[in-house]
Amino acid sequence: MEQNISVVVASLIINDKGDILLFKSTKWQDWVTPGGHVELGETLKQAVIRETKEETNLDIETTDIFKFGETINPPTFYKKAHFIYFHFLAHIKSGKINLDPKELTDYKWFSPEEALEKCDAVIKPSIEKLAGLK
Repeated sequence: MEQNISVVVASLIINDKGDILLFKSTKWQDWVTPGGHVELGETLKQAVIRETKEETNLDIETTDIFKFGETINPPTFYKKAHFIYFHFLAHIKSGKINLDPKELTDYKWFSPEEALEKCDAVIKPSIEKLAGLK
């Protein structure tokens, strides 16, 4: 079985109150942000905009990279994996949430404090940074 390192992106969608939009995933045990793999020839920013649209039907405006890191075999992911991840802050530009049921099953707005209790370990450092805790 071939093992690869995956380059992935995710969008931390925040509203004007500072709440974070999190989703239940078919691949993760905890609440997550929308995102996925970067395709060949695609910039990180293009990938996060595309992945968010595919999974949520939302068009987002995003910043430059907010946080990046690496995780090997995250415990709440459904299989062994090695990710190099890039997180982006985002705001909803347009669209109405319509989840891709192959990827996401539910969504909810959380305060940063609530999000820290519910989110997976990979997104936690970015939420801590957003909340000014790190």
